[in-house]
Amino acid sequence: MSESRLVAFTDGIIAIIITVMVLEFHTPEQTSFAALWALRHEFAVYLFSYLTLAVYWINHHHLFQVVDHVDTPVLWSNMLYLLTLSFFPFATAWLGSTRLTALVPAMFYGFVNLLADLGYAGLVWTLIYGNKKTGEPVKLYTGNLRKTLISLAANVVAMGSAFIWPPLVLIIDGVNTAVWAIPDRRIERHVTRRKK
Repeated sequence: MSESRLVAFTDGIIAIIITVMVLEFHTPEQTSFAALWALRHEFAVYLFSYLTLAVYWINHHHLFQVVDHVDTPVLWSNMLYLLTLSFFPFATAWLGSTRLTALVPAMFYGFVNLLADLGYAGLVWTLIYGNKKTGEPVKLYTGNLRKTLISLAANVVAMGSAFIWPPLVLIIDGVNTAVWAIPDRRIERHVTRRKK
């Protein structure tokens, strides 16, 4: 199967997830700036989740620029990855509705970030395992192994930090996401060389 169908499907699902996330907003009952300001926590968590999903989408896009063929395990792994991302609307709405003060919603939000990182790591591992025989540049996939392990550890720390102060979950996961905001330059260089 061509990777383009998988990428197009993934693009569509992530767009739907973002749309569902914004539909969780409820308009204020009053028409004042004070009523809008009361929703600031929900907007902050939404913005954070939107940027997180953008980073996942960009990294997925870059990853599949070096993939020419996908098999059934990759398809299932990608579906599992999308399942982890689909929890973001619920986690975003729940955490935003608590004004960032509740322990369990903050921990759950951190857990969803951990699940998404595990889903992405699982997808990368499946690509490595499945494409060794095809001669695809699997070294490009494995370059971020240490970065992935640090990221997973940061997710666990973020979840634990909710016991100290719930907004720390967003701060730690935000820094963690920022590290992935610029995809691996080696993939871009490989794609550029391949196009020449």
